[in-house]
Amino acid sequence: MDLSELVFRRLEGDDELVSRLAKFSDQPAIFNTSFPNDQSPGWGGKTQYPRIEYNFTMEVDPKRNSSGNLRVMIYTEWNPILSAELENLIRRNLLDVLMKPSGKAPFCVAWRSSNAFQIEGMSVICKEVDFDVLEYPGQITTDPDPVVTLSQYIRNLFPDDLVLGTERISDYTIPAERPIWYCRLETIASADGILKGQVSWYEASIAVHLLCPDQRIRLSMAAALEQKLNLDGEIIMVDDSPMKIRKTVMSNRADYLREGQLTVTCYFGVLKDVAAKHKLVGWYITDDTWANTTS
Repeated sequence: MDLSELVFRRLEGDDELVSRLAKFSDQPAIFNTSFPNDQSPGWGGKTQYPRIEYNFTMEVDPKRNSSGNLRVMIYTEWNPILSAELENLIRRNLLDVLMKPSGKAPFCVAWRSSNAFQIEGMSVICKEVDFDVLEYPGQITTDPDPVVTLSQYIRNLFPDDLVLGTERISDYTIPAERPIWYCRLETIASADGILKGQVSWYEASIAVHLLCPDQRIRLSMAAALEQKLNLDGEIIMVDDSPMKIRKTVMSNRADYLREGQLTVTCYFGVLKDVAAKHKLVGWYITDDTWANTTS
């Protein structure tokens, strides 16, 4: 399903919402394009309100860390209470849901604003409800990959949770039922280290999001991950080399949809002569002195 169909299915599947809407051709009056004109036979000569129209505008907004905008327009005859109730039902169905369009990155929506106005010359209220579209694309960097390494580490630590990038996901995942982890590369830069003729060294900063509407669960699980990373001190990458944990910073006030609650700074090496198929193992730090062995 594409973006529009995923939203439509969420709204159409809510019996309480559908029961309050007008019908068009015996279907709930939910349209992802402009709704049919008032004389269309699909209305069956009955009322055309309440009805819903929605559309996507996909354009990256760096200031809001969003990939686009979803606007839902609610049309009702002059009844502000009904308009507010319909908005609440729409928000209930769209917020805190991870949706996966076919062939595209999974996404969530975050409420931005609501504005109501009267249609000129009519006793009809239109309420525009805007949502930011927040995508969670795959993160592939170097080989070995620090994001993949941390994602797999989290999956092993929390096997019942969903860790994006480690398994296939369904059309909809509800974070309240199954918490969702997402690791996102913030920065990566070359770093100093030994044997630079053989090894390229990197320092990476990875933001870790925990998508879950329960603030207490977010706090306890993020804190558990932060503590375990510092206790272990390193994670073994796919080539059996260690990725050292240099620093972790947790912020429970961070917007978990946009920023992530935990930032992990890590340090790792990549062998330059990949054809030799060596493994970078056994390197360690003692009193700020680097030492290593390769095999």
